[in-house]
Amino acid sequence: MKEVRREVKTGSFLGLSEKIFDNTFAENYQSIVVLANPKTVLNNKNAPKEIKSRVIRADQLVAFIKAKDDASKDVCWTDADMRETIQYFLDKSLPNKSDYSKKYEEMLAECKTQEAKRVLEKKTESAEKDGTSKTCPRCGKALVLRIAKKGENAGNQFWGCSGYPKCRFIEKA
Repeated sequence: MKEVRREVKTGSFLGLSEKIFDNTFAENYQSIVVLANPKTVLNNKNAPKEIKSRVIRADQLVAFIKAKDDASKDVCWTDADMRETIQYFLDKSLPNKSDYSKKYEEMLAECKTQEAKRVLEKKTESAEKDGTSKTCPRCGKALVLRIAKKGENAGNQFWGCSGYPKCRFIEKA
């Protein structure tokens, strides 16, 4: 314990705790299955002993932890040691940086854009069927109903030449 205290004073406790963690992980951390429903009937007659000891009900959890703690040969930790270890894990954990409201807004904007495209396609198809499709006065190609993506008119419809980018003729819808 004196060595650990010296390490804390020199500031290299985190390196020491990483080594201790790596060396003692298998001993200190055990996987168990805890069944939450206390009325669960567990038929483990044919299960191997190793599996039987790792499947418990929730009402047995406290007793299981106490038995493992009593059987452990580890030295008891002080509150300060536990705080340092907890702080180490908190510092190493990454916060969840997901902004769900921003993702929702982006998805909503994408859905609106897709809906607007569908409406444009329907209008263009109906104009072609009716024979009222427009032609470009500059180059003679067909005009296509489009939606402005940028600028002051973003979101507004306009007729643009199908020969774009060679011909840049536009007309308000």
